[in-house]
Amino acid sequence: PISAILAKGYEQFANGAIWEHMWFSLTNFSIGFAVSVVLGVIMGVPMGWYKSVHKTFDPLLSGIYATPLIALLPLIIMMFGLGAISKIIMTVLAGVFPILINTMVGIANTDHRLITMARAFGAKDRHIFLKVSFPGSIPYIVAGMRVALGRALVYIVVAEQYGAATGLGYLSSLAAQRFQMAAMFVPIIIIAGLGAGLNELLKALE
Repeated sequence: PISAILAKGYEQFANGAIWEHMWFSLTNFSIGFAVSVVLGVIMGVPMGWYKSVHKTFDPLLSGIYATPLIALLPLIIMMFGLGAISKIIMTVLAGVFPILINTMVGIANTDHRLITMARAFGAKDRHIFLKVSFPGSIPYIVAGMRVALGRALVYIVVAEQYGAATGLGYLSSLAAQRFQMAAMFVPIIIIAGLGAGLNELLKALE
């Protein structure tokens, strides 16, 4: 019952048991998501602006995006350990592709009538990019960020459940192994609330 979950959550916050796990998860998520946004936009812009770049890298991008990330988790843990780095890498891998693809599509789908009009008034390529294409792609980028947000939250929890000694995912997995159902749901509700709040923030930004 929700009353038991709330009581357990109050207990964990009151005795301070959950703060360390929240800090670990949210710090890794924030770093990973920020890196995803930067990488996604930087890589998506040339793929949308230059057709040759798009044709060259699109098949590779499609193949990597279709790869189940959970299959790569053991390899990432072997290479980078159980600490924060492996969780950040999983977050980046989960979040970067929706942002990259949406950025690419947003740049590529710029209204050609606006480009023609800008050229007619003597605008150069850099002006068209900065004044027409990139501003027009902002809704696409934000939509990609909203998709990436959900994927990143899911995969950082999965990474913590499979290989971590701290974090909200680890806390939830540990409680489930001990059949402590109320304690298991506390981290889940925190993550769901975080996802809903950040999603509303991105909608406001959009």
